[in-house]
Amino acid sequence: MMLPSLLYGLTLIGGLVYAVHRTVLWAEEDARLRGKEPWVVKCAVIVFFPLGLIAWLLLRPGPIGGTLLNHSNLNPTNSRRH
Repeated sequence: MMLPSLLYGLTLIGGLVYAVHRTVLWAEEDARLRGKEPWVVKCAVIVFFPLGLIAWLLLRPGPIGGTLLNHSNLNPTNSRRH
């Protein structure tokens, strides 16, 4: 009867590891988009998790050029309508 609790524990741990992994990857990409060193942010988020992630969310700089998206493709004048 120990098998269900073992599977539950392994699933829970695996889910947490996956969530941390995805969070670290997001923080790395976010740092790159904001012109900061991705490896510094990545290391801070890993070493000081979850406080490192909270600090990055609170202290991260604005995006380069004022926007993270390229809106040139969203301009309605560029689209062809027949």
